[in-house]
This record gives sequence, C-alpha cells and structure tokens, in this order.
Amino acid sequence: MPARSRPRRPLHLLILLLLVGLLTPRPAHAAPEAEVPDDSRICGVLAHAAETALGIPAKLVLAVGVVESGVYDKALGHAEPWPWTINAAGKGMRFETKAAAIRAVEKLRKSGVTSIDVGCMQVNLSYHGDAFADLDEAFDPVMNVVYGAHFLEDRKSTRLNSSHVSES
Repeated sequence: MPARSRPRRPLHLLILLLLVGLLTPRPAHAAPEAEVPDDSRICGVLAHAAETALGIPAKLVLAVGVVESGVYDKALGHAEPWPWTINAAGKGMRFETKAAAIRAVEKLRKSGVTSIDVGCMQVNLSYHGDAFADLDEAFDPVMNVVYGAHFLEDRKSTRLNSSHVSES
C-alpha cells in the first residue's frame, strides 16, 4: 500500500471505537462525560484498541506513540503518547489543546515549513498528506492512531511479502 493512501476506515474505525468503549474503565458513579479518557491517556487507550483490532503485537503501537510523542505522566508512573504534539525541523512541541496545536501547524506552514509530524503517532503531513481531510482530522486521536496502526500493519505486510518473493 502506498504511503499516501487512506486507511480502510469504516469497519476498522467501528471496531476501534467499540474496543475503546469496552476498554475504558467506568466507575459505577461516573457521569457520562467521565467515560472518555482524558487527553493524557487517550492515545494509549486507542493504541491498545488498534493493536487488538488489527492483530498487531501488544504494545507495539503504544511504543511507537511513546517514542514519537510521549510525555511522562506522574500519576501513571510512565510515559504516554500526547495527542497535541508536533515536530518540525527536529524540534518537538507539545500543546495543551488541539486548537493550539493546529494554530502552530498553520503558522509553520505559512512560514514555509512543509515536513511536520503531528499527533499521537507523529504522522508526517508531507509524506502522508492525503491521509487526513484537514488538520482537525490529523490531530483527532482516533484518526491519527488508526492511520499510524494501519501504516505499521501495512509495513509488516509489505516486508513479509517481499521476503517471500526473495525466497522464491
């Protein structure tokens, strides 16, 4: 699969969303809005769901997310991927909100920067530009993790297929 093609979203996205719902802890007394993990944990929950849905080895998607956008979470005692992260020209930047991250990418683009990594999985907007409809979608944790997980899955498939060809 070429790097620029969009992931197979409908079925996998539905499965991923169902898994997130099943994996998200729900205290008996929690209000409905407390059921969604906060920003500091959403990428990790989605990474686990994507691994399960796509049959990717456990903690592989999470490990990529931690390396690419991780920030240490004192409450958890380990790093978690952060959804509002960008990297441009080798400089990583974290923002408190999605809107702030989007504004930073827009400013970088206006200044001529084209190679920018975004979100939980640090998807490069230059190499994977048509993976997302817009910046809002690129920073959407579900869409970002789904694309990153599919990309890993496709890399594995490509590698396996090329090793079978070379053995022939």
